[in-house]
Amino acid sequence: MKVTFALALALLLCGCQEAKEEATEVKEEIKQETQELRDDVADVAAKIHPPDEPAKSFAHDYPDVKNPDWEKEGEMYEASFKKDGLETTVIYEADGSLYATERDMAVSELPDDVRKAATVKGTISEASVITMADGREQFELEIGDRHYIYNRKGTLLVEKSGEDD
Repeated sequence: MKVTFALALALLLCGCQEAKEEATEVKEEIKQETQELRDDVADVAAKIHPPDEPAKSFAHDYPDVKNPDWEKEGEMYEASFKKDGLETTVIYEADGSLYATERDMAVSELPDDVRKAATVKGTISEASVITMADGREQFELEIGDRHYIYNRKGTLLVEKSGEDD
């Protein structure tokens, strides 16, 4: 009888441990799904209807583009859309004045000085050209989990982690 009781108790305890492990796994899954939902809500919340001035400027500058994705970054308003198959983002100040335009580009299109300076940091996986309102060009490159911004001469201007976007 004692052996049977001990055996039953051992089986019960094993079952409890398995149940605890399963409960822990379910809890982690719920945490992950909750975070994914929060991220989705944040993405939807980031998409906004811009004030009149940036919207009017965009409509004037890009009359053929309908329904861009708008986001607010700090005090700036960004309109993103595909142009010629490449992602393009136009950045406006709140008063509607153009701040910059960013366009994806092939790594092979980078100026030689930029490519040479950047390749010492690793393999370039993505590239874009940022044209400031005054015409200056900067090149944002993704290398590993970091982003680098260079001027046309290959001088590094900014280095940031991918999480800083």
